[in-house]
Amino acid sequence: MRISLPQPSQQFFFSAQLAPSGPLFPFVSASTCIRRQRLALRRYFFIPSAPISAMSLNDSFDDSEMIRWGELSAREERKSQTSVLACHPRSALRSQQRTPLVAGKTSSARQVPFSRAVNQPVGKIVCRHVGVPDLDQHFSDITETFNEQHEHYECMKENLSTLRYRYRCPPDSSLSECLKKIMEEHDMHHIKIQIKGCYFSLDVMPVENMPDKLKLTQDGITELSRATTAVESSCTKLQRMIEFYLKDEECLTTRVREAAPTHQEQQRLEGNLQANLREARRAKEFSTRYREEARKLLTEAAQLSGVTL
Repeated sequence: MRISLPQPSQQFFFSAQLAPSGPLFPFVSASTCIRRQRLALRRYFFIPSAPISAMSLNDSFDDSEMIRWGELSAREERKSQTSVLACHPRSALRSQQRTPLVAGKTSSARQVPFSRAVNQPVGKIVCRHVGVPDLDQHFSDITETFNEQHEHYECMKENLSTLRYRYRCPPDSSLSECLKKIMEEHDMHHIKIQIKGCYFSLDVMPVENMPDKLKLTQDGITELSRATTAVESSCTKLQRMIEFYLKDEECLTTRVREAAPTHQEQQRLEGNLQANLREARRAKEFSTRYREEARKLLTEAAQLSGVTL
């Protein structure tokens, strides 16, 4: 394969790549224009370093020579770019810093949520000092009680999810659907839900030759029962504590304002009080939702065992 170069009659003058000259650009000399014209021609014909006079426009060359000249030209281009970056490292660094990772979005550091920035566990609440001993103790009790309930709720959800995954049930499957899958897989054993007091468990007969998977399932349902009962039992106490704290906000604000020694401290403690009130309302909302889910699960377990709650 041979490629013929364009003839001068085809008017390839490369006007877009030539350096301008004339009265508008008095600082460009004639020799500079000639050098830039030669460089533009060499780049077009893939000629890395040969002078223009050494090559006739009527010459032709094969594809191997074109590839070799192209590689040399690309190498020289990379060298020139590297020299530019070496001469101006700060400007190159600033250009990289100005380039966003994703178009149309700010940097990821500015998009981190505040809750994650302070490493606060999702769902739990925190208490702040308000300068009044009995109020500090009261809200500390609310925080401790709710966070324990939240841990029991997470344990309940985790055990239920493990049960669904172990027997390949859909993510929204009920305890009844999971029990049906368990009975189908372990049909050599008699399996049922049993209620004893406030707790439910998985009763398996006979106990001998019980598969390890079924034993893990039995232990998981026992843990599920304990967590569910703990969520239900702590809700009533927690709701009373929160209602007592939220019933008179103006009185609480007055007590905190009177306990502050300085105006600056007063502003800080009042801000802490408002933050505590927001946390108390959030705890009330989440606690109610936890109780509803726990009560639904307990009711379902009782129906499976034949007991009416």
